[in-house]
Amino acid sequence: MTASSVASKRPGRSFRKANLKVAQNAAANSLSVPVHGLVEGAEQYKLRDFFVSKFDCKTIISGKSGCRVEGDDVMLKGMVSTLAVALMGAYFLVRSGLIPANADATPGSLETWMARTSLDATLRRDAPRGQNPVEATEQNLLNGVHLFAENCAVCHGSGKQAASPSPIAKGLYQKPPQMATDGVEDDLEGVSFWKIKHGIRLTGMPSFAYSLSDQQIWTLAAFLKHMDKLPPAVQQTWEHVQNWPVTRVNNTDQK
Repeated sequence: MTASSVASKRPGRSFRKANLKVAQNAAANSLSVPVHGLVEGAEQYKLRDFFVSKFDCKTIISGKSGCRVEGDDVMLKGMVSTLAVALMGAYFLVRSGLIPANADATPGSLETWMARTSLDATLRRDAPRGQNPVEATEQNLLNGVHLFAENCAVCHGSGKQAASPSPIAKGLYQKPPQMATDGVEDDLEGVSFWKIKHGIRLTGMPSFAYSLSDQQIWTLAAFLKHMDKLPPAVQQTWEHVQNWPVTRVNNTDQK
């Protein structure tokens, strides 16, 4: 094999320099030129056969295959700028006080959607799916009534359907359901267990994880699930539950 034939198969140094010069001129003059043939050796780099408006000369000089398109940079910068403007707008909106923080305000549709969507997603992911370990016996349901009276009635109402919400329940945000009329018998017991144990953020529903055992919470969940079909003795006890202690002040004792 002659030296001339070898030279004809391998690009010389001057040819490679010429390729780099073309790429640099294209970048400077915003010319549209094909990429293929501007990088050395198919055995070293993958050839690309497409057109770009500008070359990233550093990419070609470093020997990496492919060039960066100017339009991609513009799109990326636009997305970053839009996100930055949105974040700044949200920050100043919160700082302006235009988003109500008072509990007696009517929540907006966006706030309501976000709260419900977040809660539903959390319950689908975290709420227990198994069977309630506490059976719905008459004694367990009666225990559930007593637990409800001691821990829940002040917000979730009396046993009698005609009873109105307590003074605390009237001022809460969100409004707590009154169980005598807004029962949750359709909810899974695992869902009720999760709500009682962990509470619901940004509402008046507290977490009972530090005051009730899991056994007691499951007992409450069993009562809530069956409160529309309680045994007669349990139903009678349930109807005597009061949402607010009735106290009277003897006026004669006041000075």
